[in-house]
Parts: sequence; C-alpha cells; structure tokens
Amino acid sequence: MIDVEPTAKVCDDIGKIMVSHACDIQRYADAMRNTGDISEVTAVMASIKSCFNSLRTDLLITRPIREYERELATSVCTEEN
Repeated sequence: MIDVEPTAKVCDDIGKIMVSHACDIQRYADAMRNTGDISEVTAVMASIKSCFNSLRTDLLITRPIREYERELATSVCTEEN
C-alpha cells in the first residue's frame, strides 16, 4: 500500500502557508478601508507572489512519485522471493 502521509504533509504545509497569506491580505483590505489608501494593493500583490513562490507545489509531484517507486520496488522484491 502506498504511503500517502508525505504528500498529505505537503498539502498541510501548503494550506498553512495559504491561510497565513490570506490573513495578511485581509489585513491589507481592512487597512485600505480604514485609510482610504489604495497603495496597500502593492503589498497585496507582494503577498500573493510570496505565497505562490513558497508553496513548493513541486512536492505534490515528487512525493507521490517517490512513494510509487517505493511501492514498486517493494512489490518487485516480494515477487522475486
């Protein structure tokens, strides 16, 4: 059976990063409302860029592949014995 935990952990980490950035963006929206200053939108764009850059979506590909490879290696070893 394939171990889904490494991939699930990546999903958890991505979710935490996205929630953190969402909270930041909501604070910027509140600041815009309170000050009437639209220039906060540059901080919003920076937060969005930072969020996407830190997500490590590559791990959503590499972790499952690694687990499939382990499963395949285990099944081949089992069949040979």
